Amino acid sequence: MSNHYHLVLHVDYEHSLNWNAEEVVKRWEYFKWLSSFLQSSFLQITKKYATNAIAV
Repeated sequence: MSNHYHLVLHVDYEHSLNWNAEEVVKRWEYFKWLSSFLQSSFLQITKKYATNAIAV
C-alpha cells in the first residue's frame, strides 16, 4: 500500500477561531505537496466572487 498517505491532524478549535481564510491558506503552505492545488483553487474562487460582488 505504498500509493497513498495517511495524515493525522490535531485540530485546536479554540486557536483556529481567530484565523481568517488567508491565514488558513498560508498554513497549508507547510504542506507543499498539497498546497499548490488548494491555493490556486481558493484564489480563483475568491477572485470570482470578488468580481461578481463588484458587478452587482
